[in-house]
Amino acid sequence: MFKWLHKFLYSDDEVVKLADGLSEFDAGSYQEMLASNGIVAMKKNMEGWVSQYGNAMTFSTNNFALYVKQSDVPRAIDILGPLLGGGKLAREASQVQEGRRRPRS
Repeated sequence: MFKWLHKFLYSDDEVVKLADGLSEFDAGSYQEMLASNGIVAMKKNMEGWVSQYGNAMTFSTNNFALYVKQSDVPRAIDILGPLLGGGKLAREASQVQEGRRRPRS
């Protein structure tokens, strides 16, 4: 059932944060765009908290990050292009793109 998640997290190809500071909608949309191009991505709520207002509980939806395999970073950046503007491209992804980040040994 969750073979893709196991394969995603447990491989020699390191998982790298591609983008952060995304809304839940944007993270989901970008995840779908990458999936339609053969790139597996995972979104994660980086705040991980729930606030309660009156009788309703609301989940934080404005600080999501998108993760991809290190080997997929250049293609993912090409696909998402200007959508990752405004400082949403994560530092780790920038380092991979510039060739400064090396895989774990």
